[in-house]
Amino acid sequence: MSEEGTPPDTPLDERRPRNVSLLFRFLARSLAVATILALLVFGPVVIVLAGVAPDLSTEGFLLAFLLLLAIAAIAGVWSARRLWKQIGARVLVFPDRLVWLRRQESVAFPWNELEEFYCWGVSQYSTVMLIDQQFVETEYHYRFRHRDGHGFDFSEKFDSKDARPLAAHVEEGLLEYRLPELRRHFLQEQESLTFGPFVLQPEGLMHRRRLLPWNEVDYVFAEDGKIRVRKRDKFFNWCAVKMGCVPNGSLFLALAKERMEQEQTGPG
Repeated sequence: MSEEGTPPDTPLDERRPRNVSLLFRFLARSLAVATILALLVFGPVVIVLAGVAPDLSTEGFLLAFLLLLAIAAIAGVWSARRLWKQIGARVLVFPDRLVWLRRQESVAFPWNELEEFYCWGVSQYSTVMLIDQQFVETEYHYRFRHRDGHGFDFSEKFDSKDARPLAAHVEEGLLEYRLPELRRHFLQEQESLTFGPFVLQPEGLMHRRRLLPWNEVDYVFAEDGKIRVRKRDKFFNWCAVKMGCVPNGSLFLALAKERMEQEQTGPG
């Protein structure tokens, strides 16, 4: 993925999230979770208190409600902790690695040690006269996990279809640094590889305990935010899985394509 002559310590790109947008999302998510938990927990508590102490004062019920609301608010904030960690963070892309920075913390993710990379995008369109759809922006969400278990989430927005998302850098790095090893395990040593709900096996592609032999696979491709698998002589998809559910989707697609080509050309 590196450009010719690019020093390994020179960043190829730098990305920062929109902190204001993330802050509003963080507060909205925390409030939503807090409200739901407060209603779910407070309702049964009121019923219990009414049965145990029917003469309990209004102040007592109010105190109980405030206590439960505080607990729910804490739970809501805790549930949004991944989003909170993105505020103030930035990502540097180097020829051989990605570096996550936030305040005084810095974690490097070499491409060959990036265990899992999830990517999914959400595009927004504006409708004119209920007919013409015009592109507004796309928000990409990423999840990274190092082999040692360390990980982080990151989001970014683009208002241009031609903008280059962070995913492009990551996928190029994975294809250059990790694909050769996985190709050796899968295509040469005939080992099975798991990519979330998919399992690449020597005899076929497995999804949720269903096995599709390679000689029956027509297409494996990404479209509209989903990985779609189509069986030969069938009009509908054999399966369709959201990209955000498949780790290292670019590696999965590359290996599946090579195995299909191998099936068509034969072992020779």
